[in-house]
Amino acid sequence: MTSEGKIGVIIPAVLDHIDTELLDGIHTKASELGYDTLVFTNASKSQDFHPDTDYIIGEEKIYSLAANADVDGFIFAAGRFMKHELIRNISSMLKKTNKPCVVLAHPNEDFPCVYAEQTEGIARLTEHLILEHKCRRIYCLTGNKGIYESEQRLKAFRDTVNEYGLDEAECRYFYGDFWRHSAAELAEKIASEKLPVPDAVVCANDTMALTLCEALKSHGIRVPEDILVTGYDGNIDAFLNFPPLATVSGSERILGEKGVIRLSELITGKPAGNVKTSEITVHFNRSCGCQTDHPHTIRNEFISRQLEFNRIFGECFLTSDFIVRLSNTSSLEEYIETVDSLAFLMPKWKHLSLCICQDWQGDFENTDKPENEDYSENMLLMMSKSRNSPECANETFPTEYLLPSLMKKHTAKCIIFLPLHYGKKALGYCAAEYKNGGSYIMEERCKSWCDSVSNGLISLRNKLYTDYIQRKNEEYSYFDTITGIFSLKGLMHIFPVFLKQAEKKGKCVQVIALSCRNTGKEDINSRGDNFWTLVANAVQMSCSDNEIAARINEGYFIIIRVLTEESERQRWSDEKILQVIRMVKSIQSQLRTLKVPDFVYEYGEVFPDKTSFDYTITEMITKLNEKRSCKRNSDYAAVLAELRLEIRANPQFDWNSDSIADEYGISKGYLMKLYKAQFGITFTDDLINVRLDKARKLLKSTNMRLAEIADNCGYNNIYHFMRQFKKRFGMTAIQYRDNS
Repeated sequence: MTSEGKIGVIIPAVLDHIDTELLDGIHTKASELGYDTLVFTNASKSQDFHPDTDYIIGEEKIYSLAANADVDGFIFAAGRFMKHELIRNISSMLKKTNKPCVVLAHPNEDFPCVYAEQTEGIARLTEHLILEHKCRRIYCLTGNKGIYESEQRLKAFRDTVNEYGLDEAECRYFYGDFWRHSAAELAEKIASEKLPVPDAVVCANDTMALTLCEALKSHGIRVPEDILVTGYDGNIDAFLNFPPLATVSGSERILGEKGVIRLSELITGKPAGNVKTSEITVHFNRSCGCQTDHPHTIRNEFISRQLEFNRIFGECFLTSDFIVRLSNTSSLEEYIETVDSLAFLMPKWKHLSLCICQDWQGDFENTDKPENEDYSENMLLMMSKSRNSPECANETFPTEYLLPSLMKKHTAKCIIFLPLHYGKKALGYCAAEYKNGGSYIMEERCKSWCDSVSNGLISLRNKLYTDYIQRKNEEYSYFDTITGIFSLKGLMHIFPVFLKQAEKKGKCVQVIALSCRNTGKEDINSRGDNFWTLVANAVQMSCSDNEIAARINEGYFIIIRVLTEESERQRWSDEKILQVIRMVKSIQSQLRTLKVPDFVYEYGEVFPDKTSFDYTITEMITKLNEKRSCKRNSDYAAVLAELRLEIRANPQFDWNSDSIADEYGISKGYLMKLYKAQFGITFTDDLINVRLDKARKLLKSTNMRLAEIADNCGYNNIYHFMRQFKKRFGMTAIQYRDNS
């Protein structure tokens, strides 16, 4: 039937036939009414006295997933839980959802409670003992006092013995614990003659009945020869016992069906109408003195199925090496492929999906930040497969929808959601679709598979984090430890990116290498790390977004960029050095430290497939070494170098030699002498060359009028400009433009 809605079922570990019977009843009736059965369970069934270990806390987070799921209502199998605080916590979570909820077999103030039929089976067993086996002294061992099931089953026993006129003094009843202790205690009292030996004992569940049979046998009292014993629940152990136990089955199935019917009424707001439930089955077996082949058939079929299952599945499970394989993956893709290859180890599923939290990996960048231990808002569907048809899956979806397939039109499904976690941290969940509710049970193999999948994911995360740290350490080696800018290794790592950009543009990579010259009074290296940090800061601050600076070794800096415009070829280099000097002056003036050093520098270019970056750097450093080893021509070497860079960057300014000499506190003649000695050209000739070079570039690359060009090159008189241009280049400015 097509699904018209979704029912969330909250239940602890499904460990036995009783639990599967309950789930089968829920799914059968839910499917009939057009609902998916979405079961939220785990591998634990902790009790009040069990400690809240990290593992248990992680397991129980599956219930918070349920409370936040997109379902129409909930069936809370509270009666199956044995931890009262957990029952209260789940009830509180469900109340906050404001969705309809039905509680099974446990009183609840917030939601309606449904109980299984408790009286008919006990009444029929008691009646059978009285009528068929002529029992007159019959004891009843019920469960804990005050519990609904205990009181109802006891009431059925007392009503039946009264109906047939048995003496109540002979037909005693005892409150027990639905567990082994009370049954063993009753056997001890009978064997020690503290109680008269009864004809039969009616137990309120199979666990107490089986324990009673075993305890009586240890005291030499035979069942059924000396005492007849009956149980209740129809657990598979009842049929495997020797002798097979007389019992009642089907009550849990009916409980599940009644829960779905009641919830459907709450969801739709309409009475269920003529929706029928199943009936209980009473099994009169050897423990009550009856001879029947029925339990032998059940026992033989069960043993046959288990042997076949173990034969086919057991060896594969033991030899699959799944724990090691899941722990040795090196990428998420490899991990998912490994999980996929080992999915067959999960028994009996029809369709299997693996969903992991979007933040499963954590934040490697912020390890001090508290890690989210709950389910993330979004899930990653990493695997989704049928038995014989694997499906590719790599999809992100809101966690509340549980599975992308549930958001599409589909027939009613029964899906078990099992937690994947590491300690308290939720990693995701496994969603296993089964043919029916009775197909699933939490076996040790199922638990081992889920735990191994979780541990494998954590192992992968740890490996990825180790890789991340190694990568970061590698990246740190790309930076100079003293100055913080790129090192030579970092520069060599990033340079291919620049070279590729240059190749696309048909340009080159421009390179500037700079350092400082020894002053003659001190070795520049003796200034220490603080000095080079200052220079590095200046170099770094001078760089724009498309430029990279590096300190390639002590005292040597490199700046690179991709050439953009031909007209900027020389200008960029000059202006970049000038920017560095200005930055150093600015920083030193604020720090009131040493005077500006005498920078030496070299320009170079690397062309794709034509010149080697290594060769260019080596050649430039060799030239820098030669310049660094040379002594200054004078104490004015640094300021004159800066002056020349300023002139080349801004030839249009009024560069008056008298004013410059006054600024330096020397005579004009001495300035001219120093300039010629340092640069091999007079100040005036150098200024004219720079201005005319700029004029030539403007003539070639712009449509500016001659008067504008003259003004931009520092000439106040256009005729003076034209005379100097013709004298230098042997043609007029107009002829030069026409020939260009």
